[in-house]
Amino acid sequence: SYSSDSLSGRINQNPPLINVSLQNGKRLFVSSPYAPDGQLTGISFNGEFSHLAGLGGNQSNSYTSFNLIGSNILPANPFGNGRVQLFNSQPNQVQIPVVYALGEGSHCGALFIDETRPLQWSFNGRPWAAATAGPLGPERSIRFFVFGGEKLADLRSAFMELTGKPPVPTYKAMGVWGTALRAPSGTDLRERIYHLKNNGHGLSGTGIPQ
Repeated sequence: SYSSDSLSGRINQNPPLINVSLQNGKRLFVSSPYAPDGQLTGISFNGEFSHLAGLGGNQSNSYTSFNLIGSNILPANPFGNGRVQLFNSQPNQVQIPVVYALGEGSHCGALFIDETRPLQWSFNGRPWAAATAGPLGPERSIRFFVFGGEKLADLRSAFMELTGKPPVPTYKAMGVWGTALRAPSGTDLRERIYHLKNNGHGLSGTGIPQ
């Protein structure tokens, strides 16, 4: 058994199971090896959750894009998972192997699989499973992390703390972005620039004649 500030766990040898719970005793995930043909390919897992989300962007506008339960996500190429073609264009191939889970009230958890090989996720039926594209070798193992918290934002923060935060340019480097329902005249643009400058926004230059 093991414990942290927010989680506790228990490992059973026979059958091999990992039970992860919150400190209040609420069970989060139950995980076991996934070896459908007798060869380890990943893990199976389960939990008291009604919604699963994550695993990168999905361009679909259907309601299923907000809940992955009942779906399968297949490897598309060595760099990511496949997504359904939409509006005669091919969406990005994504591989962000973290799934966020939400149950009743504030019961939530996340599972991150630290594996560089493409993964196949099966959320159709119970238990769920995440498997690599092909069996793992005799010396290979699969590493994963479980996160728990009071809300999904806490889980996202914990995941970013583990994997690292990408560098983000400063606001000044972003420039000024604007939109309008009609094309503004030169006078309109000058008035907006004047308004921005007089409200503390540091405009270093524009392409509009002053």
